[in-house]
Amino acid sequence: MAVSWDTATGALTLALCRLPDPPGPSPAAPPGNGGSPGAVQEAVFPAVPEILFSAQGGDGGTHSSELPPLAARAFSETGLKPGDLDAVFAGRGPGSFTGLRTGLSFAKGLAMGAGVPCVGVPTLEALAAAGGPGASGPPRLLAPVLDARHGEIFTALYLAGSSAGPGLDPFRDPAGAGADPPPAPFARGRTPAPEPARSGIPEALTGILVLSPDAFYGALAAALRELAGEGIGLPPGPVTVLGPGSLLLASPPDGFVRGPSAGPDAAAAARAGHARFVLEGAASNPPLPLYGRSPAIFKTWTPPARSPALESPGGHAP
Repeated sequence: MAVSWDTATGALTLALCRLPDPPGPSPAAPPGNGGSPGAVQEAVFPAVPEILFSAQGGDGGTHSSELPPLAARAFSETGLKPGDLDAVFAGRGPGSFTGLRTGLSFAKGLAMGAGVPCVGVPTLEALAAAGGPGASGPPRLLAPVLDARHGEIFTALYLAGSSAGPGLDPFRDPAGAGADPPPAPFARGRTPAPEPARSGIPEALTGILVLSPDAFYGALAAALRELAGEGIGLPPGPVTVLGPGSLLLASPPDGFVRGPSAGPDAAAAARAGHARFVLEGAASNPPLPLYGRSPAIFKTWTPPARSPALESPGGHAP
């Protein structure tokens, strides 16, 4: 069993699910392989968690006031308890600073109390997993978009479908330190996730991009040209733009199409979190926030003007 939620946006979403059975030997594995790398996991996906409960917060409260009672409701309606959990999955963002801290802190506390791993799931990846074709579908390029406020958006380019695999993952932290990905659009040199293709995880082709809505299509077109120039095979067809931030964009030009504008989905986060947990383990996917940029307060706050009283001798106004 696992519980999953995402608090990166104003729309809290939570799901409680039954995890698939652990991976078994691949049918293609030679006899007597002895469990060496490549002998397991190939046949696991597209097995996905079975969703037992799914709901969104909606009483107008904050995530800190909505998340605990929503989690309690999930356990009550399914007859389960925290001790039945095998893992906790939580959205890492990018998104609201306060929302991410709330969701990740609660996830770590619940996981610690239950004695189970806590796995962080990039919110953009969960959006791509929700809008993508799944592990067995035809390959597609996806660009999930979130509102970053201050006239900007968060996005990244993903490959989803039967040819997608963990690949070069800008969101993976092999050392388990939880550092944000490098700010450059392409995370060259990051450690490839180990195995296998057809994992069900949409493959991140770029890192988190923070753009103005007007610059979105041009920036992604440039990213596609650079990827093609590096010899990375891309599927034919347009890039599907999806997620709530897509509503901030102009009508798509040639090479782009609109997809669903729904927000993060905890059921999709559970699918992506389960795939990461099985393939990479919790240490490579820590429950630490992917902010995407520095807190706004550090960019906008300036010291107030000093009082005239403090400028006169003795600290008294004349």
